[in-house]
Amino acid sequence: MVVAAAIGLGWWMREDRWFVPDQGLGYAFGITGLSLMTLLLFYPLRKRLKFARDWGRITTWFEVHMLFGLIGPLAILYHANFRMGSLNANLALICTLTVASSGIAGRVIYRHIFELLTGRRKTLSDMRQGLETTRSRLVEEGAAANVLDALKDFEIHILGDGSNEVSTAKNLFVVPWTSRAARRKALRLLRQSRSDRSRDATRRAKRAVRAYIAAVRSVADFSLYERLFGLWHVAHLPLAFLLYATAIVHVMAVHMY
Repeated sequence: MVVAAAIGLGWWMREDRWFVPDQGLGYAFGITGLSLMTLLLFYPLRKRLKFARDWGRITTWFEVHMLFGLIGPLAILYHANFRMGSLNANLALICTLTVASSGIAGRVIYRHIFELLTGRRKTLSDMRQGLETTRSRLVEEGAAANVLDALKDFEIHILGDGSNEVSTAKNLFVVPWTSRAARRKALRLLRQSRSDRSRDATRRAKRAVRAYIAAVRSVADFSLYERLFGLWHVAHLPLAFLLYATAIVHVMAVHMY
């Protein structure tokens, strides 16, 4: 939100030309942005180099990587005064914004397949185990047999009897609608099943139903996000190399010519 507000502010005052790319604060923004984008390289080095594995928690490095990946491109935008310039400057700016957008998309995917506290990559078995835990909680809350049967039918319809991956098309177009219908049906059956249930017990049972639906969806989503993460990884690294190449050309062209 802060970055979005800063982008809006910079766009609003671009006509005042407070920042000039080749001198003063505008030039400093360029140096700062490029420096921060260069420091982004330390995160992949921390992950891949054996001697760097004791250099702090990987999640801390990732958080810094994300922070610099937002502030760096923002500084570059202020350096350019939210305007297009020469050919080499435009290429560097477009590559910067493309890599930043790719990083934001990667962060959205990342949260679905990695544990946020430890940075450990989840597995389909982990997701299935979480589903079993949620199912046990539902039983403990005293859900009626017809409610459990309806939810089990929903799980089988979405996931099947085994641990096979859910197809991408099914995940995108079928699962959301089926999940809503299953939640409405389960909550309706829950209301009809026990008239003597206390209000607090009813709230807990409803939360358990929603948690179960969400757990099934998480298992279904997992295979999709794993596939998307693999495709994203293939694209993000070449884009980053292209960014650094265009930035080097831009810096050399500005200072040599």
